[in-house]
Amino acid sequence: MRQYISDEGSGDKVSFSFQEDQFGDIELLGAFMQMRDLRQNWWEGIGPGGTITGRVIISDGLVYFGACDSVFYCLDMDGKLVWKFKAKGILLEGPAISDDAVFFGSSDHNFYALDKKTGHEKWRFQAKGEIMDMPLYHDNRVYFGCMDNMMHCLDATTGREIWNFATRDLPVSVPLIVGNRIYCGYGDRNFYCLDMDGKVIWKFSAQNTVAAWPAAYHKGRLFFGSWDCNLYCLDMDGRLVWKMPAAHPVMAPMIHDNKVYVGSWDNNVYCADADTGRMIWKTDINGIASGVVSVGDGKIFAGSSDNNIYALDEKTGEVVWKYQTNGFVAQNNVAGKRLYCGCWDCNLYCLGFGGSLLWKFKTSLGTPSKITPTESALAKTAEIIWQADDDNKDKKRDDEIAIADYGEFSGTYIDTTKTDYLGMKKKGYVK
Repeated sequence: MRQYISDEGSGDKVSFSFQEDQFGDIELLGAFMQMRDLRQNWWEGIGPGGTITGRVIISDGLVYFGACDSVFYCLDMDGKLVWKFKAKGILLEGPAISDDAVFFGSSDHNFYALDKKTGHEKWRFQAKGEIMDMPLYHDNRVYFGCMDNMMHCLDATTGREIWNFATRDLPVSVPLIVGNRIYCGYGDRNFYCLDMDGKVIWKFSAQNTVAAWPAAYHKGRLFFGSWDCNLYCLDMDGRLVWKMPAAHPVMAPMIHDNKVYVGSWDNNVYCADADTGRMIWKTDINGIASGVVSVGDGKIFAGSSDNNIYALDEKTGEVVWKYQTNGFVAQNNVAGKRLYCGCWDCNLYCLGFGGSLLWKFKTSLGTPSKITPTESALAKTAEIIWQADDDNKDKKRDDEIAIADYGEFSGTYIDTTKTDYLGMKKKGYVK
């Protein structure tokens, strides 16, 4: 363990320390902070590794999920492997499931349909771009967004394309179907209402990316977040009913008991009244909140970039318990009386509602994925040097450490500490 003291010219010295094996966490946290401040999506910058970023889906006593090791997994309810399927690209999201098939997309530009019980390939559809988002299965059709800036509608039996819908920039994310209408939105800042043939009925324009994966529906109203830092509520004709502001981008909401629950990049989980948009409570979870929260047993479950999974009392927002992993849980899902959390540390965690670990499953790669910042993010960052103190300032020591992309900082080596690197986020040293 090494301790470092910073002196940024203010006369104040602030110390913190970190294990050298935490550098990967610092790099990941720095990428999150860059994307948060620029209000840009880090999702498309994720690279290969054993990381699980997508949702886990439970169906007929089996656990289905994909990972950044390019493998799609099927487990039993005890976390034992039933079968696996190897794609040629990373799998960032979970599947859609019918009675006999599982459907998912990959960065290899293919959309796959596998036999639900055996994992044998039924068909694949080749698109013209990476497929990063979770599909929707509905009435023998599957719908998915693609980086070719289209949403595709396929026949679920044959894989034949029925229609596609083009957007101006980036694809739509996970669609929602209510009645005979499709609701979706993502990178072109619009939230769309389409008919079942993919024709636009109306659209609502936000001021930045629309977080609808999927949108939530409740009592004749539609709810979604946006990176313009608002939670939106619309009526079914696309008229604004209310919006609730936050300090940073707002993720996709979920509805329970006439309340809206949503995470934000401002480190908070929010609870708002679904009728009025009045904020009931917000809770700081010490890091960027997961893209999707879930509910069960009177608790709201959210992952945080501080590497903890938080269980909050749904009425008060009070932290009931937290469970520490070795990485960020980007999404979680409740099924039965269990919480399933795919983690950046290459493990799938299955927890009880009391916070106990029931089992965990490790993917085929033990190295977590990295995030490559966009060119616009890189242009706004400078080099950081973490450097051991030396009487001879012009001579580089063997234990000098250099890391990129985290602002400007110089450190002085001493020997021990009681704090870890996460404290620097609150002090502003990770930009």
